[in-house]
Amino acid sequence: MLIETCIKNHDLLPILKKVGYNISFLEDNFQYSYKYLRKTIIASNLKEFKNGIASIKKKRLIFLKPLSKDVLRYGIINSKISGIIIDDSNFRILKKTSLNLLRQHNKFVEIPLPSSSSYLIYKIIPLAYKWFNVVFSSYSQDINEIWTPISKLNYLVIHGADEEEALRWIYDNPLKLLIHASNNY
Repeated sequence: MLIETCIKNHDLLPILKKVGYNISFLEDNFQYSYKYLRKTIIASNLKEFKNGIASIKKKRLIFLKPLSKDVLRYGIINSKISGIIIDDSNFRILKKTSLNLLRQHNKFVEIPLPSSSSYLIYKIIPLAYKWFNVVFSSYSQDINEIWTPISKLNYLVIHGADEEEALRWIYDNPLKLLIHASNNY
């Protein structure tokens, strides 16, 4: 079962089924009712983080994009958070202590492909082998932005990933994320 962990446009759901995805998480914009909704909280301080958590009333997958070390630490510890989003804007906050916390709390790290450079992908791959479970997301708003599973696989292999690990990150980890987060959903 293939899962796309983030799309931003409801109209892409039938197209994603045609390219091979069985389930897609739709970014919640309060316009649609859909079985698999997710909400992204972007926080640079603890007050924004707590307000973001408090504003979510319905059950959905909650992802956090931390912009400071404190928010990252509290996001990893918080059981409501399903995954941590890392891209070029916040990669610098990952330190060894936060990597240990990610592993200890079994949190997933989501890498949005449109806002991640080749350098970030190259640096994340060795960390993902040892420290955490990683998922790579399309963040599609348009049909041109959809990453097919084979495109993701090729992209990761080009950046130095083992084929076996890349397959695990594309096929297995999104399913593990869904199962792991089902307690909050």
